Amino acid sequence: MTASPESPTLDATGSPSPAADGAVREPREVSLRDPFVATVLAFLVPGLGHLYQGRRFKAAIYAVCVLGLFGWGMSLADAKPVSFRPPTGENAGNRKEFIYYLGQVGAGAVALPALVQYKRYFSPANQNGTGEPIDAAFLGQFEATRQPDVLVEGQVRLEVGRSASGGYAGSFEGQTIDGEPISLPIGDITRLGRQIENSEQRELVATVVDEDGRQLGLLIGGMPRPWVDRFEVPLSVEAERAVHAEYGTRFDLAAVITMIAGLLNFLAMYDAYDGPAYGYDARPDEAVAGESA
Repeated sequence: MTASPESPTLDATGSPSPAADGAVREPREVSLRDPFVATVLAFLVPGLGHLYQGRRFKAAIYAVCVLGLFGWGMSLADAKPVSFRPPTGENAGNRKEFIYYLGQVGAGAVALPALVQYKRYFSPANQNGTGEPIDAAFLGQFEATRQPDVLVEGQVRLEVGRSASGGYAGSFEGQTIDGEPISLPIGDITRLGRQIENSEQRELVATVVDEDGRQLGLLIGGMPRPWVDRFEVPLSVEAERAVHAEYGTRFDLAAVITMIAGLLNFLAMYDAYDGPAYGYDARPDEAVAGESA
C-alpha cells in the first residue's frame, strides 16, 4: 500500500520539471505500511490511520472534517441523535434511526458506545429497577396536602425494603428556595425513572409521610443523571416523541449530519487501505534505492 508524496513541480506544458540533478522523475510506488492496521486505526479515530502512514496532511483533514461534522450534529440536539436500536419489538416499525446508525457507526470510537448502551438500557436490571441504594442531588417541589407548594433542593437518600410495600423509602434533606432548611421522610415511591435513559434528569415522585406513616404530600422532581448513564442511550417510544416535539426537524438534521460524518470516514478508511499508490520523488534514484535496501 502507498502514501502520496508531495506533487512535483510542473513546467509550462504541464509535465514534471527536472529534479535538482536535471533528471525528470517518474512516479514510483511508496509504501503505506500495513494496510489492515491503517484501516483499523482510521476507523477507531478518524485520521489516525493516515498519521500511522506518515500522511499528516490527510490525517488532519479527515480528523477535522469527520470529528467536526460529528460533533456539530451532536450539538444540534444535545447529543441525542446517535443511538443503536434495531427495528424489533416495539420499535419494529421504526427503521429510520437504525439506518442512521449504520452510517453513524463509521465515525468510529465516538459512535461505538451506543452498542454498549443498548445492552445496558435493555438489561433486566435497568428495565425492572436495580434495587441499589440511591444517594443523589434532587431539585423539585414539595406539594403539601394542606400547605402551598414549596420549591426545594437538596439530597435524596433511598433504600429498598424500608417502605410498607417493600420498595424504596428514605429521606430528603435540603432547603427551600428561600434558604430555610427542610427535612422530609419519604414513605414510598410513586414513580422512579430508569437509571439508564437518554435524558438529563431521572424522574422521582415520592410520598412524604409523618412519623405515623400518614401522607403529608408529594415530593416531585428529578435527580441529575450522570453523563455515562445517558450518552448514546436508545430513546424510548415516549422519549422519542418528546425529542421530536422539542427539536422538530433539527433532530433529523442532526442525525443526518452525524451519518454523513460516518460515511465520510468510510471513504477515509478506504483511502488508508488502498490510497494513492504513486507519487513523484525528486531525489536521485540511487538515494531512493539505498533507502529501500
